[in-house]
Amino acid sequence: MRGSPAGASFSAAAYLADVFKLKLADLHEGLVEADIKEWLVAEGDEVGEFEDLCFVMTDKASTEISSPVDGKVLKIYHPEGSTAKVGEVLVDIETDGPVAGSEAEAAPAAEPESAPEPAAAAAPAGGAGGEYDEQMITNAAGKSRRVPATPAVRGLARKHKIDLSQVAGNGKDGRVLKGDILKFIESGGAEGGLAPAAPQAPAGGAARAPAAVVPGESRTEKVAPVTKAMIRVMEEANAIPHFGYSDEITLNSLIETRLRLKPVAEAQGIKLTMMPLFIKAASMALTEYPILNSSLSGDKSEITYHGSHNICVAMDTPDGLTVPSIKSVEQLSILDIAAELNRLQELGAAGRLSRGDLEGGTFSLSNVGNIGGTYLSPVIIPGQVAIGAIGALRTLPRFDAEGNVIPAKVINVSWSGDHRIIDGATMARFSNVWKNYLENPDTMILNLK
Repeated sequence: MRGSPAGASFSAAAYLADVFKLKLADLHEGLVEADIKEWLVAEGDEVGEFEDLCFVMTDKASTEISSPVDGKVLKIYHPEGSTAKVGEVLVDIETDGPVAGSEAEAAPAAEPESAPEPAAAAAPAGGAGGEYDEQMITNAAGKSRRVPATPAVRGLARKHKIDLSQVAGNGKDGRVLKGDILKFIESGGAEGGLAPAAPQAPAGGAARAPAAVVPGESRTEKVAPVTKAMIRVMEEANAIPHFGYSDEITLNSLIETRLRLKPVAEAQGIKLTMMPLFIKAASMALTEYPILNSSLSGDKSEITYHGSHNICVAMDTPDGLTVPSIKSVEQLSILDIAAELNRLQELGAAGRLSRGDLEGGTFSLSNVGNIGGTYLSPVIIPGQVAIGAIGALRTLPRFDAEGNVIPAKVINVSWSGDHRIIDGATMARFSNVWKNYLENPDTMILNLK
C-alpha cells in the first residue's frame, strides 16, 4: 500500500508498469456514481503531484480530484458531462517508472479554515488556467511540481498577482491556505492591498438557461446529481407534517441602516445585502426559541437542541437548487455573515460547493423573493424542524403611528414548522422576535453579542 497525500480527492489507484490508473473513489457513504463536471487537464499535459485534474459532481457536492503523482496524462476515459461509476478508471497518468504496490486509498480532505474573514470572502473561486495557475516548486527529489492549493486560493492569488511559490503553505504537505495568502498580503508581498470585490449575483438571482426543446419533438435527459438530491430530500420531507405561518415586515428602518453600513462593508471587500441582516436576526430569535433549531430523532423518542446556529440559505445556481449553510451564526458578526455568504454564492455559481458547505444545517432561510413571489410554502429540510421563505420587497401604502399614509417597504415571510414538536403559538412568538429586530434594527444592534 502506498500512502496518499492529504487533499488528494481520489480513492483507489493501481500501478501497472509506469502507468498510474486513477479510479473514482467512494467519496462519501453510499456513492454509486458521479458526473464529470469539468476537466482541468487534457491528454498530453504534464501534471504534478497534488495538481487538480477535474471536478466531479455527486448528489451531495462538487469534489476536486487531484493527481497523487507527477507524470503525463495519457488517456481520459470519461469526457465532461459523462457519468463514471465508483471503481472505474478516470485517467491514466504516465510516471517516470513503476511504483511499488498496487493500490492506494485516500479520502477527500477538507482544507483547514478559520472563521470567515471579511477581507477574503469575496475572492473569486477560480479554477485552473490563467497566468498564475502554473507556478511550480521543487520537491525533495529535485523535481518541479505545482504548488498545492485549492482553486479558490489560486483565484485569490491571481487577483492580487501573487506567485504561490513565494508563499509559505501551512496546510497539510505544504498546501497554501487562504490565511497564508492574507498574511502574505499583509506583509506587503502583493501588489497593493485587498480591493473591493466585484458585485456578486444575489442568492436567488443566478440565471439558469432553460434546456432547449425543439417544437414538436420530445426530449429525454438524464437526471442531474443536484436534481437527484432534491428528489431524495423531497421524498423524505413528505414524512414531516408541515404547518404554515405568515407575516408582513416593514423594512424602512432596516434599509436605511444597511445603506449606512454598505460603504463600511465595501471598504473591506464585502458585499452587504439584506440577507445577512435577516440571518443574524433569525439567529438571535433562535436563541430565545431554541426548539426551532432542533431535530427529532429517527425513532421520534428524542429532541436534540443544537448548540450552533448553522443556518442554511437556499440558492438558485446554474446546477439547480443548492442549500449550503453558514456555520455558527450565533458567533458571527453581520460582516462575518456577509463575507461567508459572498463566498458561498461564488462557489455555488461556479458549481464548487463542498460537502462541508452543504452539510450540517440546523435551520433554513430562503430569499426566493429575489426572483419573485409574495407568500410561499417552503418545505422543511429533513433533519431540521423549521424553514422561512422571504418574499419580494414591495412598496405599499401603510399607516404610520399618527395615522398618516406612508410608502412602506414591506416583505412577507412564510414559515413552515414541523407540527410534531412546534406549535403555532411558538412559531408566532419566534416570528414576532425576528420581526421586531428587523423593524427596529437599533434593538438588534443593542442585543448583539
